[in-house]
Amino acid sequence: MAFSILFEGAANANGNFGQPIPEPPEGYLHEFRFNAGDTYAKNSNGMTFDGGTRTITAAPGGETGGRYYYAGSNNPAVDQTDEQWFDIPPISEFYMLRRIWVPPNYNLRLAMRVEFRTPAQVASWAVGDVLQGTDGAYFGTIEYIETDGNNYVQIYLLWPDHIDYYGTWVGTITNVTNGQTATSSTKERLDNGNKHFVIHCDGYSGNGKSPTLVFGWTSSVNGVVQLDCSVAVDGFGSGVQPNTHSSYVDFITADDLGKFINIMTYVKMATNEATHDGVVKVWKKTDGELSYAEKLVYTGINMGPRAAAVPPYSIFKRGYLMGYSNSGFKTNTTLIESELLISATPIDGVVA
Repeated sequence: MAFSILFEGAANANGNFGQPIPEPPEGYLHEFRFNAGDTYAKNSNGMTFDGGTRTITAAPGGETGGRYYYAGSNNPAVDQTDEQWFDIPPISEFYMLRRIWVPPNYNLRLAMRVEFRTPAQVASWAVGDVLQGTDGAYFGTIEYIETDGNNYVQIYLLWPDHIDYYGTWVGTITNVTNGQTATSSTKERLDNGNKHFVIHCDGYSGNGKSPTLVFGWTSSVNGVVQLDCSVAVDGFGSGVQPNTHSSYVDFITADDLGKFINIMTYVKMATNEATHDGVVKVWKKTDGELSYAEKLVYTGINMGPRAAAVPPYSIFKRGYLMGYSNSGFKTNTTLIESELLISATPIDGVVA
């Protein structure tokens, strides 16, 4: 069976905005149209989902899809996850299209924990107070306060300036709101990402010799959600080995909230472990837009099959959709995936 799915004419390549992806003239390697009655029990040419169940729900406007739900918490240190594992016949090069509804309240927090070991100094500090760093030039707003088992007060700041600078936030901190000062002892930047797509070969992340490829959405300082991808290989964690982490690019903006976005991804493994010629490209089209916009081009990736991995486990065969969000969301957050298409050839006219 041939998997040639290039569409005829510019209208097919750039049209169909605000609509699900059209049926191809032949077929996809793997095709799940949850908006057309498919469920997670479907076996699409050998691709299956763990559990075989996931709630199908409707987005505003009526388009349905698989529901990914994250329970909100005021404490940004409370991580949340909803991930859907899958198995797929071994594959080393593919196009993938995911159609996902992004809710209006989708907001990845960027937070920092600052520790105070003299509770009396911060007894009257409250959520919403503005704190000033030691140098008097940088600020952050209190998002959450808790006392740990050592009776130390942990204060979490949301979107603080100079988040990575120890000298700014360890020492004498001024509460601009009430005029008090207190001495902090340490600080920690919390993780700030939401897994989007992960696929691996002979073991997840550091458990595998052959690659694990991780796509993440990350909050940036200006509030825009950024996209990046990283690779774990040779038994090391993600992004540790040379040529295993992309740049960060702006991806989800305020214009995408409350809409479906089509995310097109192209992946090509490197030739082998010595040749760093792996490729990842990502495009996005938001409902209402006429064409896909190229967002990420990442080449020269150390992402080849490893001799130490036993075939067919040396190339991609298992992974998951969505995943952990850390820092966690403040409010209950639901994303809906209406379509998932994987092909050996271009989808919707987008060519790598």
